[in-house]
Amino acid sequence: GPLEAYLTGSGWFGPEEAYRLLENSKIGLHLPSDDPKKDRELSHVSPRIFDILAAGCLLLSESSPLIREALFGCTFTEFQGAQQAVKVAREALTESPLPEILAANRATVLEEHSFKNRLEKILEIGEHSQGH
Repeated sequence: GPLEAYLTGSGWFGPEEAYRLLENSKIGLHLPSDDPKKDRELSHVSPRIFDILAAGCLLLSESSPLIREALFGCTFTEFQGAQQAVKVAREALTESPLPEILAANRATVLEEHSFKNRLEKILEIGEHSQGH
């Protein structure tokens, strides 16, 4: 599609390579794997969103309640559909976000959304659901 000229590679690559790419990027784009119009309430949220913010990128994401819940306390831009995605991406490329916002996002993610913290929360929820 229209973004193909901007791809830096294809196929799967590991977390270290992904993070290096993000550190050298201005924007990170989160697109759900399925069309969110069918059920926006349960639209997929990739764990990569945390990497995007931790690397200091501005996050552009398809709008969904789960992204807002997952990134409570962080600043990011939501869009709905391809046309709005192009609009917000163009705006983000011409208007740089304030460094303080990117730094606050990074600090929040590193403090509250590390893999360790997320895993502990999942285990805590599991324990409570089992009646412990």
